[in-house]
Amino acid sequence: MIKCNFCDSETHESKNCDKYISDESRKEIADKNKFCCFCFVESKFEHLKKEKGCKSNENCIERNSIEHHTIFCPERIKAFKLFVPPINENLLPRFLDIFDFDEKYFLALSSPTKDLLPLKQIKIMDSFSIKKITKFSTFETTVLNNSMTLNEYDIEKDKLISFAINSKILICFPRIISIGNSKLSSQMILQLLSPCTKKFSFLDSSCNPNISFSEIIQKSPNLKFILVYDFERNIQIGNEWINDLLKYSKCKNFQFLGIKLDEVEEFDIEKLKEFVKTKCSKNVTISINYNQELINGEDDGKEEWKKLDQVSQKLLKHFDDFYDIYSDEKDDLPSLRTGFDGVDGYHDFSLENAFK
Repeated sequence: MIKCNFCDSETHESKNCDKYISDESRKEIADKNKFCCFCFVESKFEHLKKEKGCKSNENCIERNSIEHHTIFCPERIKAFKLFVPPINENLLPRFLDIFDFDEKYFLALSSPTKDLLPLKQIKIMDSFSIKKITKFSTFETTVLNNSMTLNEYDIEKDKLISFAINSKILICFPRIISIGNSKLSSQMILQLLSPCTKKFSFLDSSCNPNISFSEIIQKSPNLKFILVYDFERNIQIGNEWINDLLKYSKCKNFQFLGIKLDEVEEFDIEKLKEFVKTKCSKNVTISINYNQELINGEDDGKEEWKKLDQVSQKLLKHFDDFYDIYSDEKDDLPSLRTGFDGVDGYHDFSLENAFK
């Protein structure tokens, strides 16, 4: 049964309340009725005012604020470089014309008035799957705000989604993006990514033209789960992946990184330790796979195996061998795995020393 915690209406959910729309009014009701304005769970504890870590808050980009409602999140507004100067009613229509539609969408949500913009009807979509979508209405705008799943999608054969995105019929701010066995344009991938994105999986897929790992992190700096594993390797990673993560990632609880590299090269372990210590959760998992084609030659890749062993020996000077650790809580330890894709001989390390 639908019920709004702010106005007790049974026609809409709390997050869509149009009676109490400002940050201050919602916070006042939440404090009075002792519930969290994010997770809407009643609580007798000081979870409303003092504790910054409401674990149920999955809505705000930074996941650490209970001081504002999702739609008023300054990080979200900052992502669009949205600046609203004081203007009168006569200048308002002309002023609005300078914004893109997605910027107008946020401006409309942030306004205390209901009729600021003559927008089309907005439909909020929680999850998106190409198997469930056959058409889009031109009379309304669909805003995707949670998960985007593309399996066996070919942009050359099915142009519906890319057309909807380019024409602003579909506005995408997915927190979770899962792409598998698909062919996309690099432009479409970058259109899907945003500061709202927390999880990005790109499996056995390709994009044209190539894009870089650096571009992905810059477009979605709040990612905490990255899995890039594509046979055609259109997403170029190279040996700068640690520098990219250190430079562009804003995440403080990074959880998983899975990448596939085309060369076995030593990487900067000190920078790896810095990344783990400053931006990762204490149970982070990092998996570095090397292209299996490197060891498919006549000599079974003896030189490549030698390079991998050199990398492993260098890592052992900084981290413990994971299998030498005797602990009942082994599954919760931060870890690093290196090895050739699909071949026995992986080496696992504990990253626990990085947090010391």
